[in-house]
Amino acid sequence: SLNIRHEMGAALSRTCSGISGKMNGEKKLKNEDKPLTALLKISEKACFIMSEFVQAVYKKLNDDRKMMKQKADNSFFTIADALVQHMVRTLFPASKFLEFCGEESAKGLEVSQRPYSVDNMPLPEDIADQFEAAYTKIKELAKEVDKMAYQDIGLFVAPIDG
Repeated sequence: SLNIRHEMGAALSRTCSGISGKMNGEKKLKNEDKPLTALLKISEKACFIMSEFVQAVYKKLNDDRKMMKQKADNSFFTIADALVQHMVRTLFPASKFLEFCGEESAKGLEVSQRPYSVDNMPLPEDIADQFEAAYTKIKELAKEVDKMAYQDIGLFVAPIDG
């Protein structure tokens, strides 16, 4: 199967690392691979859609540390990590892929109505509109993901690294 590592972390810098992959060591990604090319383009669009929201969260983190928690390994988990992973999972639903593995395991994700929150961390109201706008666009973009073309692809998502 085609193992793909997909990192949305570059969204913060308005670039996307994209998708790279190899099929059983014999086939590399080529422009002629139209389903993969489409997946790359959708991924890039998603990065740009989410980048404004991610930037707003990180700007706010300078003043509001309630949007992040320290994990057992001393790294930090932010509300942006969980919400971006949720948006990526919405964009690339399990039904369209062989497997979806996310780095983050968010508890208590509330995205159906305000106030939005993750693991008892509230999303400040002043950036909730940016989340809603991004999430709405991601749901619309998800309609462009082919239902059958990626059944042999597994995705690993590390929402925001670096």
